[in-house]
Amino acid sequence: MFSTLFSNHSTLRKIILLCLGVFILQSVPCYRSIAQFYNGSHTDFGKSRVQHRKFFWYFYRFREFNVYFYTGCKEPADYVVKTADSIISEMERFLDYTLDEKIFFIVFNNLRELQQSNIGFVTDQMYNTGGITRVVGTKIFLQHEGSYTNLREQIRSGIAETVINQMLMGGTIRDRLKSSTLLVLPEWYTKGLVSYAAKGWSTEMDNYIKDGVKSGKIRKFNNLSGADAILTGHAIWNYIAERYGHSVIPGILYMTKLSRNIESGFLYVLGTSLSTLTYDCLDYYLARADADDGNRSSPPTEPILVKSRQQTLYGNFRLNHDKKYAVYTSNNRGKFKLLLYDVNNNRSSVLFKGGYKREEIINDNYPVAAWHPSKNILTIFFEKKGRLWIRMIDPESEKNPVILTREMHQLNNIFDFSYHPDGNKLVMSAVKQSQNDIFVYGISSNNIEQVTDDIFDDRQPQFTSDGKKIIFSSNRSADTLYTLKTDHFSDSATFPVPNSNKDIFIYNSQSRSRMLGRLTGSHDIDESAPEEYSPGLYTYLSDRNGIVNRYLVKTDSVISHIDTIAHYRATLTTLPMTNYARNILDQNVPDGSNSITELIRHDDDFNFYIHEKRDASELSEIRAPETAYRRILEKETEKKRKAKEKSGREEEADPFKSLDILFMEDTSGTVEPEGKKSE
Repeated sequence: MFSTLFSNHSTLRKIILLCLGVFILQSVPCYRSIAQFYNGSHTDFGKSRVQHRKFFWYFYRFREFNVYFYTGCKEPADYVVKTADSIISEMERFLDYTLDEKIFFIVFNNLRELQQSNIGFVTDQMYNTGGITRVVGTKIFLQHEGSYTNLREQIRSGIAETVINQMLMGGTIRDRLKSSTLLVLPEWYTKGLVSYAAKGWSTEMDNYIKDGVKSGKIRKFNNLSGADAILTGHAIWNYIAERYGHSVIPGILYMTKLSRNIESGFLYVLGTSLSTLTYDCLDYYLARADADDGNRSSPPTEPILVKSRQQTLYGNFRLNHDKKYAVYTSNNRGKFKLLLYDVNNNRSSVLFKGGYKREEIINDNYPVAAWHPSKNILTIFFEKKGRLWIRMIDPESEKNPVILTREMHQLNNIFDFSYHPDGNKLVMSAVKQSQNDIFVYGISSNNIEQVTDDIFDDRQPQFTSDGKKIIFSSNRSADTLYTLKTDHFSDSATFPVPNSNKDIFIYNSQSRSRMLGRLTGSHDIDESAPEEYSPGLYTYLSDRNGIVNRYLVKTDSVISHIDTIAHYRATLTTLPMTNYARNILDQNVPDGSNSITELIRHDDDFNFYIHEKRDASELSEIRAPETAYRRILEKETEKKRKAKEKSGREEEADPFKSLDILFMEDTSGTVEPEGKKSE
C-alpha cells in the first residue's frame, strides 16, 4: 500500500510540502488573536463579527488600569485616563473593598464599531448594567457616542460591576469557579446594585418604580429579567440605603459571600428576612406613589390607538404640517421599524425597517425622522453596514416613494434634527471626530456648517419660525461659545466644565454671535426637547417638580434704567403647562400647526397623544406640586450649600446622587503610547 502511495514522486512532494506548511502556520503567531484579547475556554466559536474596517490598537499603561484605543478615538481614551482613577477610588470607598486586579478599558468610537469586534465576545455576558456597559472579567468595553457625560456613566457602571463581581466571586480563577458553583445570585441583586452604585436615584428611576408598583408589574422580583430586573434591583438597594444607610451595603455583600446565601446576608445585617424586606420595599414605594399621584391631572385627550408591544421601545413621534400623518419608531432589542400612522383612518403601516434582535447592547437612536415643514416629505437618518445614510421619502407615492438616498461621509452619528422653515436646510445634533455639536446641513449643496465646537453635549436643535435663531438643550455651564477640547478637562479653573443637567439656549444664526441666550439656568433640574410654541413663547420638558412635565417660558424686555436713553433688560416668565403623574418622554410642535404631540409611558404601556395648543392665558391656573423625591433632593442640595458656605471651600460632589463631572490631576506622569497592536 505504502509502495503504491509513494511510487509517484509528485505525490510525495505534495505531502511533504503540506506538512511543512502546517508546521509553519502553527509556528507563526496569530496577530488577530492577540488584538482580540483571547478569552481562553470562554471563547465562543461560530460567533465571528463582520468587520467593515481594520482597527490599529494603542494603549496607555498605569498602575491600576490600562486603556486600549485605536486610531480615531484618542480623545475619549484621554478622558478615561483623566477620570478612571478617581472613580475607582470612589467605588472602593463606597463598597469598602480594594481591587487586587488591574482593570482593562477598551474604548470604541461608537457602538457600531464595538459590535464589529470579537474582543471578549461571550454570549452570557452580553446584557448587563442597564444595557450601557459591557464587562467581561476585568475588561470594560466603552463606546463613545459623542457624549462625555454618557461616557462617564459607562465608566462608573463598568468599574462598579468589576468591584462587585470581584467582591462576591473573588479575584482568582479558583475563587470564581467555587463561587459560581456555591453562590447563585439573581439578576436584580447583582446588576441592580451595579446600577445603584453607578447612578444613584433619579427622576427616571422614580418614575419607573411608581409605574411599576401601581401597575403590579414588579411584585415578584425573582421573575423579572433584563432591564426590568436591573431597575427593580436598583430600587431595592435605594430603599435599603434610604432606610438603613449606605454603610450597611458592604456588610450585606460580605455576609452573602461568607454564608453563600442571599437570605442570610440580609438577615444577619438588617435583622429582617428577604421576603419581609421586599414587602416593606413595595409598601414604601406604593405609599410614596399614591401620595405623589393624588393631585395630578391626565392628558386632555385620549391616546391614539397604537398597539404597544412588550420589550419594545417607542419614540420619535412626529406629526406633519397638515395633521394628516404621524410617524414613530419602535425598537425591539435592535430590530427597528419606522411606522406611518394615518390620523384619519387610525391605522399604522411600516415605512422602513432593519436591524435584528441582539442579546447585547443596542443602539435605540436610529432611525431618526422629521417632516418637511410644508410638504408631505419625510427625511430619515439610519445606519447600514457601519455607515450613516440620509433618505427622503414621499409616503403618498406608491411607485417611487424614495426621493433621495445619500451617504453622510462628514458625520459619525446623528442624535436628532429638524428642518429650516424654508425646507432647504436641516439643523442637526451630530457627532464629528468624537464630539457632539450642532451643524446646519444644506440638502441641495450637501454642505455642512458647524455651529458649536466644544466638549458640551448639544441636543434637540430647532429653528425658530423666522429661521433666524436655533433653540437647543445643552449641558454647557457658560453662555459663551468656546472651542473646548478634551485637553482642557484638567484645567477646570480656566475653562467651564459640563453640568450634570441640561439647560435651554438660543443661538442667533443670523448675527452668529458667540454669546448665547439662556432660557433656563437651574441647578439639578434637567430641561430638554425645546420647541417654539409661538413667537416669543417657547416650550420645553423639565423635571422641576420631580416628574418630567411641559413648561412654557415667555421672553420679554423691561426698562432697567434711563439716562439719555432708555435701557432694557431681558426678562423670562416660566409657567407649568402640564401636571401629569408620569414623565413625558417626548414632545413635538409641528411647523405651521396648532397641535402638539406627546409620548408618555403609563401602566407599562406607551401612550401617544395629539393635543390642540392651549392659550397661554389659561396656564396661570396650573400648579405642579413637587414629588417626595424632589423634596428629598432639595433638602440634600440645601444641606450641601450650607456646608459649603460654612467651610468656605468647594465640597466634593456626592458620586451616588449626581453625575457631576470631576477631574483628577494626572499623577502618573506624561501619558505616552507604550505599545501598538493591530486587529
